[in-house]
Amino acid sequence: MKGEAAMEIESTTFGTITIDGKTYEHDVVIRLSGEVMKRKKKLSKKYYGTSHVLSKDEAKFVFERGVRAAHCWLGPNGQCASIAGS
Repeated sequence: MKGEAAMEIESTTFGTITIDGKTYEHDVVIRLSGEVMKRKKKLSKKYYGTSHVLSKDEAKFVFERGVRAAHCWLGPNGQCASIAGS
């Protein structure tokens, strides 16, 4: 997204997030390119029985070349977990 305006997360409610005017009714991953993808929760749920913990498999899906860190927002209360890349 070099040279482009930053994406705007306009609002979040339980079960939805609105980014640049489009509302998603599922968890999302925003790629460096600006592409918004559905989160692959099953990669974590199969290990922990919940998607509230990020598994190594899901971290591999989230991280891509050029990523220095990922930020995971955990619900409408605004908690944020940061994960450093390698």
